[in-house]
Amino acid sequence: MRGLQIQKNRERIYRSTAGGSFNVGKKRPRAMHEKEQQRPGDDYNTKGFKVVLMDAVQREKARAILKHYGEKPQRRQLVEECSELIQAVCKYDRELNAEKYNAEKVGNLEREIAGEIADVLIMIEQLKIAMFCGDGVGMIDSYIEYKLNRQLERIKEENKRG
Repeated sequence: MRGLQIQKNRERIYRSTAGGSFNVGKKRPRAMHEKEQQRPGDDYNTKGFKVVLMDAVQREKARAILKHYGEKPQRRQLVEECSELIQAVCKYDRELNAEKYNAEKVGNLEREIAGEIADVLIMIEQLKIAMFCGDGVGMIDSYIEYKLNRQLERIKEENKRG
């Protein structure tokens, strides 16, 4: 029952790919699911939402913020933003397991998590700029590929065992 309520709430609250704002009470536009409507290079998850990563303009803004504050304060800020994301996810999990399901509260917590993810991604981008200019980004990409493949292999092994 609770799973159905969560799904209905998620259908009610979705992230618009056009304006980046949250729209409440509307269904997702059909065009988001149609491949011909998606621009080349855009990534969409299994639910048809656009996967948002930083573009060149946003990276330059992150670089300007990093230049203003400096690397060390921004590393500390990254830790703070990660802890806020952890806190928001914990609140969300608690609300999902609450005796009385509150769709509005869950929707608010989903928006809070989205904001915290944005904060963490901004700070990670600044850390990447500060520590891994140029070749380091390739190193990060290599680690991402390695870790994704390693986990998929672990899942295969788990499935073989039972």
